[in-house]
Amino acid sequence: MNTKKIIFGILFLILLDQIIKVTINAYFLDTRFTIINPFFEFEPTFNNKYSYLNSLLHKKFDIDLGIWFHIVINIVILILVFFPYRYLRKNLNRSKLFDISFIFCFSGIIAAFISTSIWNKGCLDYIYLKPLFVFDLKDLYLNCSIILFLIYFHKNRTIIKTLDEKRS
Repeated sequence: MNTKKIIFGILFLILLDQIIKVTINAYFLDTRFTIINPFFEFEPTFNNKYSYLNSLLHKKFDIDLGIWFHIVINIVILILVFFPYRYLRKNLNRSKLFDISFIFCFSGIIAAFISTSIWNKGCLDYIYLKPLFVFDLKDLYLNCSIILFLIYFHKNRTIIKTLDEKRS
């Protein structure tokens, strides 16, 4: 994929995530319904803990990492993902699967940054996986990214092994 398509894909997914959140916040914040019984429900919730890790720390140890920690960590993660992506894009056998994986990854990280930075009440999550947690589209982006990335590396393990041997 060329760079323009990758940037368009990232912007599209970020906008989709934010438009859904703005629409839910404006019109459906008090709406609840079953999506797939008994697993998924539509249940808009502002997550003022910003991450699953922070929610666990708060419940177990009464520790709150706060909004600034999450803003900084989103920026650090974006940087830590960007440079290996550029290296891998340059040195590996690229494919659409590889690029789509990173489109999902960058979209999820940037959408998380936007949700953490802009939404005053916390990140607006709206899909309830009963009885575990509430999540949103950016969380799906990040999980899709991981799955696609693992598939890509599994399909290209011999090329990656060769690259590793050249480096040694």
